[in-house]
Amino acid sequence: MNSNKPGLSGENSYTYSGTIGIDYFEHPYFYLSNKIGYVEKGGRMNIPVTDIGGNPTFGTLYSKKWEVININTTFRLKYPLNNSHVYTGLGPFAGFRIGSEYDISVGLHKANKIHYGLCPELGYNRYLTEKIMIGINASYQNNLNSFSTIYGIKTKNKSFDFTLTLGYNL
Repeated sequence: MNSNKPGLSGENSYTYSGTIGIDYFEHPYFYLSNKIGYVEKGGRMNIPVTDIGGNPTFGTLYSKKWEVININTTFRLKYPLNNSHVYTGLGPFAGFRIGSEYDISVGLHKANKIHYGLCPELGYNRYLTEKIMIGINASYQNNLNSFSTIYGIKTKNKSFDFTLTLGYNL
């Protein structure tokens, strides 16, 4: 599940996502993790409506979500515990919009084809057996470039992801 917040006086929007990943170069205190997945990004915002004189009359709630293929690589520092470990990670991410770039229901709202940024994360993994692991992960994706443009104003999308993990050691 992730929470998206647009950069233009927006409100949180909640969506679901799915990813598949691989952890490698595992050492006692660090490793690398790659993920690729599907997520909906966007948000909700109040758009003021004015009369001919420019006076605000009322507002309308606008909501838009775009489908995105998201990839990231994080370098994770881990602290081993009994049959588990906690970790913190940081790495780049890139999102690739799929589908239409425009939403014309509120003027012209256009999502960029590619957005990118940094992704810090925290997590906990517990080994149930030598081969099976479960865990939780919390990450925050903050765009370094703009995610979309609405009424000529560039917006960023800040996503907070909370993920449940099921792993299998090959």
